Amino acid sequence: MKYLTYQNDLSEYYIASEIKAVYEGIIIAINYDDWWFSRRENRAQIAVILIHFAEQVNLKKFKKNKRGEKKPKPKIKFDKNEPHVSTLKMILKSD
Repeated sequence: MKYLTYQNDLSEYYIASEIKAVYEGIIIAINYDDWWFSRRENRAQIAVILIHFAEQVNLKKFKKNKRGEKKPKPKIKFDKNEPHVSTLKMILKSD
């Protein structure tokens, strides 16, 4: 099984977007004083709980979209018999 690496495979944008969406939902749904772990557990216990939550995350959901190769620019077609003429010159010539 190939493991995803943070630096090469995971999108910081997708992770931040998910955290923002989930956080806003939690803030709306649950009053801060009612969080089940906010009052009873100490820092070490909260860290264990958060690590447990992190282990449940499907990292494939946050995978970077690799950009494909750039297409080469088409060559500019230039005809020596019909060179470009500026619009200003054409206006001045018609007066």
